Amino acid sequence: MITAFQSIHHMEDRDFRLEEISELCEQNCVFIIREHDANDDLIKMFIDIEHLIYEVLIDDLDINDFVKTYYANYLSKQQLEKLMNKFNFVKKYEGNIFGDTRYYYSAYVKE
Repeated sequence: MITAFQSIHHMEDRDFRLEEISELCEQNCVFIIREHDANDDLIKMFIDIEHLIYEVLIDDLDINDFVKTYYANYLSKQQLEKLMNKFNFVKKYEGNIFGDTRYYYSAYVKE
């Protein structure tokens, strides 16, 4: 079983990482994901603001360091499913969308 909770959108080399995961997984391996359904620019901006608040105000990271190091490339649910299919993962479950940042859970199985 593989899990990725709120992390796929932070992978700068996402295709490479997902390809590695796919190669390591045997058939029927379960991959559980929690991600945002970032289906428009306003949602993406809101998620970025949420990250800024967590990192700078709560975790006390210097704002200049945050700006220099922060990376996010958000996907909609449909975009993520297409990407997962590219690496031979088939969606078996998708939960409801929650909260203002539209997070959800899904489960994929390696073909």
